[in-house]
Amino acid sequence: MTIRRAVFAILISGCVGFALSRWYSRKPDVDLGKASSRYISSGFLSFKDSNDVEIATVQFELPHSPTQVNLYNGLRGLGWFSLDPPYLQLDNGKVGPQRGHLTFSLDASGGFHLSSQSPTAPKEMGVSLQPPHHAAWGSKEWLLNLAFSTNRVQTLAEILPSEDLRLVRRNGTLFAVCGYDKLGKPSVVFVSPKGAPLARLFFRSIDPDETDDSSRGAIGYDMFDQSGYEVANIETDLPQGPVPSFANGSAHSGMGMNLDGLDPTGTRLIGFGPATAGNPDNPGFGTGIVDWMVQPMYHPKFPIRFFDATGRIIWTAQVRTGR
Repeated sequence: MTIRRAVFAILISGCVGFALSRWYSRKPDVDLGKASSRYISSGFLSFKDSNDVEIATVQFELPHSPTQVNLYNGLRGLGWFSLDPPYLQLDNGKVGPQRGHLTFSLDASGGFHLSSQSPTAPKEMGVSLQPPHHAAWGSKEWLLNLAFSTNRVQTLAEILPSEDLRLVRRNGTLFAVCGYDKLGKPSVVFVSPKGAPLARLFFRSIDPDETDDSSRGAIGYDMFDQSGYEVANIETDLPQGPVPSFANGSAHSGMGMNLDGLDPTGTRLIGFGPATAGNPDNPGFGTGIVDWMVQPMYHPKFPIRFFDATGRIIWTAQVRTGR
């Protein structure tokens, strides 16, 4: 009996050891399968539509300059997004006294700050928000977030299940991945050297009811914090102007990292959707467009071509099924 127990113990130990060795040697979540890799040199990468209109550039590994994505609304600037440090500025495309912009910054602890520079006067929103996944373990906010959160950590494989191309730095580390999300939207996901998603630039087709050209699209941008949660989003599919939204769990008493919008003045975060009766903190939001950010939006024509610093096409984004 003792011998049997000893043999059984050895077998169990061996199985546990084998399982642990497999666990420690498992492939990381950023495994990109058979997607090919391409080295990219420093400089400016560029996105152009089929009309040869530049709609975005990537400023990459230039001396004394942060890596950032610049968005253009046709021939006008729309905003820029720094990957390190995480920072977003959205511009209304006007000059002189009519110019205005919104800024969003993310700190190392996961909290963020919003401010607006309206054409009439600067207005600090005076709010530094802490995403609800930072709530104390076991607290009411933590429990509500666990039960009702609609936002969660996303791995690169989940954000971009279909990869076409990997872009690597000169030292061989991953910089960005080109491919398609689960809805078929062409996307470029920018990642940290360890493969964690930092931001996503994507293109989507426009609803046929909103345009007479089915090949027209819109550009969008997602920003993630260091934990992999989505904390900011920009959509440009509406013809009136860009729609920014931000993670703000505190607006819903910890009920998840829902993306909330700005009121028409651009100075207050409020929830999307209809007003909540008797609740002054949720007067309803409507379209989510800030009044002084209204501007005619340029809708790029597919296919979208991605150029490297030498002017060579490194990837072409086509329309696929889904929005």
